[in-house]
Amino acid sequence: MRFNNFTEAFASTFSWILLFLVMITPPFVYIFTSMNFNNLHYSTYQDKIGALYEELNLSEFMKSLFHFFFVVRRLILVLTIVFA
Repeated sequence: MRFNNFTEAFASTFSWILLFLVMITPPFVYIFTSMNFNNLHYSTYQDKIGALYEELNLSEFMKSLFHFFFVVRRLILVLTIVFA
């Protein structure tokens, strides 16, 4: 890739970094939730990450994956809009 100036190079690099971060978010959320699902009811976890699961029904594992499915749906929508 050839860039005419520093701004174009910076914008391109920054875009690739953001794309990488957005793409690793769903696997990270899934792994984090699956590893800590049994601990989400303890007050120590609720103090640290309780805001992420405050309104969710944590009786089942699939219900605790709301954020994972939310992000994956949005990624699919964005990829469909960009590449379709």
